[in-house]
Amino acid sequence: MPCRQRFSYSRAKVPVIVLNLAPEAAIDYTSFNQMKDRTQMTGEWLAFCFACPVPEIANVFKRSGSSFYQVTGTLNNDTHA
Repeated sequence: MPCRQRFSYSRAKVPVIVLNLAPEAAIDYTSFNQMKDRTQMTGEWLAFCFACPVPEIANVFKRSGSSFYQVTGTLNNDTHA
């Protein structure tokens, strides 16, 4: 039997939902630049870097022939997301 790794969504035959959500519409650079704690700054930056991997993730699903849907928006005050 050939050793092939298959993703669970391939076996389940169900679409995947990619959540592309940020905490707010834009990062508050005034407060961000005043942060003294680098760890806190990194966490804040990563919270807003939501869209970075979405094209790569979408490409993987597309090439594998898997159905997927993308939800883009913000976590707060976004009626569409």
